[in-house]
Amino acid sequence: ISGATRWNRSIRPILEVVGSIYVIDRPIVFDATKDRPVILSAIGSSADYLVTSDTTDFAHVLGTTVYGVNIRTPKTFLSLSLKTYSSLLP
Repeated sequence: ISGATRWNRSIRPILEVVGSIYVIDRPIVFDATKDRPVILSAIGSSADYLVTSDTTDFAHVLGTTVYGVNIRTPKTFLSLSLKTYSSLLP
């Protein structure tokens, strides 16, 4: 059985299609147009974190929380994760 067939049989039946409209009450300003869909997708999907190595375009929001999404570099995210979950490691 191909991967696509397995996906159609196992994953597709449990997917839930939700609306794609998300309303925000404050502007999100990004000079780089390419970054708007990235942060809006994170917000719209209720992500806890957006991890990015794009320290140029995301510089003004790194280390902050935008609409409930924590914006972090990979190094900072891993450091926070290790502190939070170190007790679970063998």
